[in-house]
Amino acid sequence: MLTGRIRADVDQVWDRIWSSGVSNPLTCVEYIAVILAATRSPEGERLERALGQGDVDGVAASLERVHDSTGLGSRALTDEHSPWRDLSTVQASYEVLRDLHVTDRNHDLVGDIFEYVLSKLSTAGQFGQFRTPRHIIRFIVDAVDPRPGETILDPACGTGGFLIAAAEHLSRWRTSPETRYIGQEVDTTVGRLAKSNLYLHDVPNSVVQVGDSLGDTTTRADVVLANPPFAGMVSADRVASYRCGSSRTEMLFLEHMMSALNEGGRAGVVVPFGVLTSTNASAVYIRRSMVEDHGLTAVVELPPGVFRPYTDVRTALLFWTGHAVTQDILFARATSDGYTLDDRRTECTLNDIPMILEVLRGSTPPDGRLAVARPASSLERDRYILNPSRYLESSVERSPVGDAREFPAVIDDITDRLHEITQLVSTLRKAD
Repeated sequence: MLTGRIRADVDQVWDRIWSSGVSNPLTCVEYIAVILAATRSPEGERLERALGQGDVDGVAASLERVHDSTGLGSRALTDEHSPWRDLSTVQASYEVLRDLHVTDRNHDLVGDIFEYVLSKLSTAGQFGQFRTPRHIIRFIVDAVDPRPGETILDPACGTGGFLIAAAEHLSRWRTSPETRYIGQEVDTTVGRLAKSNLYLHDVPNSVVQVGDSLGDTTTRADVVLANPPFAGMVSADRVASYRCGSSRTEMLFLEHMMSALNEGGRAGVVVPFGVLTSTNASAVYIRRSMVEDHGLTAVVELPPGVFRPYTDVRTALLFWTGHAVTQDILFARATSDGYTLDDRRTECTLNDIPMILEVLRGSTPPDGRLAVARPASSLERDRYILNPSRYLESSVERSPVGDAREFPAVIDDITDRLHEITQLVSTLRKAD
């Protein structure tokens, strides 16, 4: 989270940028990101000199060079109508942001600014962007344990939080083989923010590819870390090669990530809870494939409210090993994560996450209440239902709908089938 001082500074910069005519919050955050990058690059001196001389063309050209040198991509910053030519706004923003410092490499500064600006405007839902909490990212990274020399991939990287956390995890190695960090992001503006975020956090050997990662059949990785999109449908022509039979993004991303993971690699991924329980054919196919062919090792149920205030969607974590046969699966359930489960999400003392991490690492045996191991062979008769509460000692009342068919999963099934029917009807009409 941003400190009070940084929030006040961002408010000040935002007010200046907004009043200059920039009304898109994504553009505002990119503006902030570029100036932050300028304050931390050799171009900063030239920018200061141009600002001091009142050289409009020099300021715009300097900021455009920051775009190019940091990998953000060339933009029309020198256009006569560009907000980057507003010297007073650039000057004021530069002076404030020059004094901000990324003191913790695992602190997603640009991502936090992005989140804060969106929350100020109450538009996070409209932009479809909500970020994975930092402590959940650290938990996933620590559980997967990236190693020096590996290729780390996030195919839905957002502002790059998983890649930054992986770099922080690996920073304890003083000398190590070269590690590669690959982010993929379909949104052009968010992809540029990810590039600037990785630059500001000094993540080496990193690249952010802007485009549709579901269409990428060549990128392979030793480690996959991701929180892919939970909602939305993908047109059939874009995913004709996928075998799960679904057009839902969460199913397609899971199949994609299983294919992208190298043999013996490890993955840690956030999924909506319906993926674990849905009896839709595509969900069963994904779970069966993960158990039988992709070495599913653990399923962790997260507390409800982890993603508040953005969404109440129940979530879980899946951990698997590339192209391996599953023997036993560890099922764990966190009822608390160190923060209150309301919209305020303030810190509290209740936290199951550290103990679950110890169990995942093998340092602590499962106790049957927080975690339990089950043989993979026992799941087939139940259509590979992966709901941890089904196997753990109950500490809360069970849902009246039952373990295998919770209400959100029923809604997902109905939505999937209606969409499949619609596609079939459309195909039949074209045939006529």
